[in-house]
Amino acid sequence: MFRYALRGAESEWAVLDDEMEFVRSYLEVERARFGDRLRAEVRMDDAARGARIPTMIVQTLVENAVKHGACAVRGPAMVVVTASAERERLIVSVTDNGAGFDVAAAPASPGVRGGYGLLNVRQRLDGYFGSDAALAVVRREGTTIVSVTLPLVHQEPRTTAGRQVSR
Repeated sequence: MFRYALRGAESEWAVLDDEMEFVRSYLEVERARFGDRLRAEVRMDDAARGARIPTMIVQTLVENAVKHGACAVRGPAMVVVTASAERERLIVSVTDNGAGFDVAAAPASPGVRGGYGLLNVRQRLDGYFGSDAALAVVRREGTTIVSVTLPLVHQEPRTTAGRQVSR
């Protein structure tokens, strides 16, 4: 995990497969901490494999789900990470069964429970993709679902002043 995090500091982009493997490793560490109380799953559709994403985006969402979701649950905790590709879009979702938070404020307001991690993700997505990417937070049936939708790219995009210029 440490080596992957250091490599992430060298590049702004990661292959989704590597990012998801890092998330699996992170969740294994958390399972050692929580024991049988934490159920974690990581799933990726074949169509999403090889996609390029900004480094540490998925890990930030998963860490947020553990810190503000699983840690707050008395009894069985769940974190599910999924990645899929639909119509030239990559969708990565992280679901947890924690108590949730103020959905309206979380992605934009620092200081809100979980706000710094989501704010960072939102700002990075804006910088790379502008309005072509979205961060959504939904509370449904006792779960919180945080998802990122961005263009499905398989080559590291060229950027100018932090903005993607070609796919």
